[in-house]
Amino acid sequence: MATETPQKFVGTTGWGEPASYYEAAIDRALLRSKDDLVVDFSYEGRRYTATLKRIGGNEFRGKYTTQVQGKPMEGNTSCRIYRSEGGAFLFGRWFEDAQNYVWWAELTTVERFEDEGPKR
Repeated sequence: MATETPQKFVGTTGWGEPASYYEAAIDRALLRSKDDLVVDFSYEGRRYTATLKRIGGNEFRGKYTTQVQGKPMEGNTSCRIYRSEGGAFLFGRWFEDAQNYVWWAELTTVERFEDEGPKR
């Protein structure tokens, strides 16, 4: 797709301090269909599952679930997905503990998840 220039843009920007970000390894992320995205990870003993639906273009919106002291907790999340030959990059918003966070995920395409066992 050819892009004409010049192009004009408006938008938002955000920033933070390097000491103010958190990281967790993603166990699995699955684009179940073109419109359904699920991301699973653990952080500080909590298991998180984010389930998002495409709302248009490359934008997804949904909820995450986790447990705090044995009680279920959920919150809102959203992201945009940017795909490439070797994977995808997610960038969006995550609302937890009365705070609105920016979140991102770098995803690499895999044939199988580690816990799926050998291919039959």
